[in-house]
Amino acid sequence: MCSSSDKRTRGGTHREGGGPEKVPDFEISDPKLCAYDKATGKLVGEVALPRNATGTPMTYMLKGKQFIAVPTGGSHLPAELIAFCLR
Repeated sequence: MCSSSDKRTRGGTHREGGGPEKVPDFEISDPKLCAYDKATGKLVGEVALPRNATGTPMTYMLKGKQFIAVPTGGSHLPAELIAFCLR
């Protein structure tokens, strides 16, 4: 997850370049799912989330299409799994 203020949203661990896993801080602002070019690190797309991400994004294939699912919710917000289909 990402934000325009370069603060990570609350979520799971992540790994960059095969290095050690990093645990994000708990700053929550401007929740989005962002996609970066693997080779350059350049932002190639982003989609706003309706609320904070509360876990690690998941990916799966169904009938030849790839999906990304993001768990969302919060202290007083309903838990939901938001799924996006990649084209």
